[in-house]
Amino acid sequence: MSKIAIRVDANEIVATGHIMRCLTIASALRRHGADVRFISADDHIRPYVSKQNFNMYVLGSAWDDMDSEADDLIRYLQSENINKMFVDTYSVTEEYFRKLREAGIHVMYIDDLCRVAYPVDAVVNYCPAAVSLGYESMYPKETKLYLGSEYVPIREQFGGYSFKDGQGLLITAGGADAMGLADIMIHNILNERGLGFGDGPKGRLHLLAGSFYKPSEELMGYVDDGRVILHQNVDNVAEIMAECRAAISSAGTTLFELCAVGIPTASFVFVDNQMTDALYFDREGLMPYIGDFRVSENHCVERMIDWMYEIGGVTSDVRRVRSDRLRAIVDGHGANRLAEALINL
Repeated sequence: MSKIAIRVDANEIVATGHIMRCLTIASALRRHGADVRFISADDHIRPYVSKQNFNMYVLGSAWDDMDSEADDLIRYLQSENINKMFVDTYSVTEEYFRKLREAGIHVMYIDDLCRVAYPVDAVVNYCPAAVSLGYESMYPKETKLYLGSEYVPIREQFGGYSFKDGQGLLITAGGADAMGLADIMIHNILNERGLGFGDGPKGRLHLLAGSFYKPSEELMGYVDDGRVILHQNVDNVAEIMAECRAAISSAGTTLFELCAVGIPTASFVFVDNQMTDALYFDREGLMPYIGDFRVSENHCVERMIDWMYEIGGVTSDVRRVRSDRLRAIVDGHGANRLAEALINL
């Protein structure tokens, strides 16, 4: 039986998308007969990991100072006879990976920035545009590259959807939404009376958030009066998406989940690693990009409102065509492909 470690964190800063995609890959590894061990700096991922009955080891380190944990990590891996690891964090350094390599640990790393050629055995970037970002010229030939949407690790629940003309609007700004972007968007949508949201059950806003999200008093007021439904730390994400006519989402893995369900979506960014996906989907005419909230909040809100009027005015047949195009992007087997690659690393 293959033993494989997954190194990932989650907190108010690190988006929960990291742990969710790691759990998807872990489930695929389990189906392939592997023994999966989650490793984290602290206890924050335990509720996610325990829910799916995976083993976990806590390093007791600082999540944003990974060099300080390297020696303890290697001792643990060697004591458990684990020599393969999947790493999903931006806090790594070249020295961190160099130590792992010298200790005989084979590493697959999600590198969606393509800025440094890390000393790892394999690199993953499941953005459809990843094949044109220069990984082949930056990384040495012996590094295995898993690039493009065939490696999107989406959960099984997102498979098998056909067009369903829902009524609500889905809003998501990441699991923690430390910038309070959901509040900004929802406030502006509800105050734009011509959009018709918040006027009844069919026009409700659905806010999808993770366990680290802290809703404001204003947001909870909208929840209490029935204009917003807060879905926090839920499992039935695909079902919630399918009830919506459209979505506004940060440009992370959620975009691919929305593709799988076929929900017309406008994307935005608030961190650098989201930009590649946002621009790709916009360039291909799949999902319009409304902007970077770090640059101009007003610009993003204006573009969002304009798009909502546009999507609200199209016919069901047009939405069906858009939905079909989105569902063609993801085949749902990405996690299995990565699991097989990890086992054979």
